[in-house]
Amino acid sequence: MAPTRCSRRLSVPLLFASKSRSSQILFLLIHIPVAFFLLLLAMRIWRISVYLLCATIGGRQNILMINGMDTRPYRLSWPCSCIIFDISPQSVFNVASKKLKGTGAKIGRNCNLVHVPLESIDLQAALYKKGFSGNMPSLWAIQGLPISTLTSLKGILSLVSSSTKKGSILMGELPAFLTGTEFETKEKRHQWTDKLFMSHGFRVNVVGYNEIAKNMHLDESFDDTKNIVFSAEQLRFSDAEMESWRAHLERIEEEGDEEGFEEL
Repeated sequence: MAPTRCSRRLSVPLLFASKSRSSQILFLLIHIPVAFFLLLLAMRIWRISVYLLCATIGGRQNILMINGMDTRPYRLSWPCSCIIFDISPQSVFNVASKKLKGTGAKIGRNCNLVHVPLESIDLQAALYKKGFSGNMPSLWAIQGLPISTLTSLKGILSLVSSSTKKGSILMGELPAFLTGTEFETKEKRHQWTDKLFMSHGFRVNVVGYNEIAKNMHLDESFDDTKNIVFSAEQLRFSDAEMESWRAHLERIEEEGDEEGFEEL
């Protein structure tokens, strides 16, 4: 059943104060007894990790890049007044939303779910039109999005990099085949991932399923070769932040010109 009211924000451990945001994410993934990336725990995945991440970075904007059939956004207790942007294929979302409405599933009253078609010619413009702000912190999660080529992945990273406020978080999993056959070892895949993300302004951390399972004291063995699990922190300013800075500098210059004119 969908929550009828938004949940109280969870307090963040004091140890987070001395960690970078990406390190905070990894701490949550490894030490919280319900990990976002363990797909076998699907029902509980988002309930803990996304909620704690929202509390950690203080963001009200949550962007889910998913396959359109994921029902978890409807089953979570989101923080108060947050906006969930669902970026997924329009046709799939239409079918899924009809089925969900038929079952009475809905987002909590104090939150808002907004769909943005993956097929949009300009995804950034579509996000802004739906109410997204590049001047506010945001949390981006990728899971299940149909990414078949390296070019499409780079396009997504460029979108997130230009749209998100500095310090925002991108997390999720990517198919390992995107790295190509020349990066068959785990170390090489990690190096490839680090280089790719850094070229788009992200400091990335890669963590394996088995590493999470070990820290959770689970006996199950997971295949780390099919997917790349990551969390990344935005190091650049968003386009919106840069525009705000330009406008601010222009105002300062104009005020300086006016003062100089008055002195003359």
